[in-house]
Amino acid sequence: MSESAVRPKSAKPAAIQTGGAGQKIPSAPVSRSPLAQSSNPSNLLAAVRIRSAVDSTTEIRDTLWMLHLRNKNACVVVSDTPAMRGMLVRANPYITWGEVSEGAIEKLKPRMIVKNVFRLHPPRGGFERKGIKVPFKVGGAMGYRGAMDALLERMA
Repeated sequence: MSESAVRPKSAKPAAIQTGGAGQKIPSAPVSRSPLAQSSNPSNLLAAVRIRSAVDSTTEIRDTLWMLHLRNKNACVVVSDTPAMRGMLVRANPYITWGEVSEGAIEKLKPRMIVKNVFRLHPPRGGFERKGIKVPFKVGGAMGYRGAMDALLERMA
């Protein structure tokens, strides 16, 4: 079966829109900031780097770099998309992450160093009882934890 039988030549992908005479129609400007895009706080995730990436794979170091988590106790607020969740899951052994509320983000604003990236103190009272090398579900600090508000308040 040839490609022309599957899709007529006149059909264009949905992402490309053209006006008269084949001119591309510019789309509305899109803000890349998750804080500007989301009016619903449940659509935002916060991630905090809790461990160094020494002896980690290149993939994990690159993922942490793309998330802008370059130092310990750095926090980033991202939109809740499948791509972002995949990056957070890949970096799970080196970060803790979860949903964040608008109120917690407002408290972090003075600590912002770059758009959506915050430099925080270590948490008052320390991390959870079993430390940073144990998953949150078992009593440690790493990985997905649900709501991040309490931890971020201790770190601000």
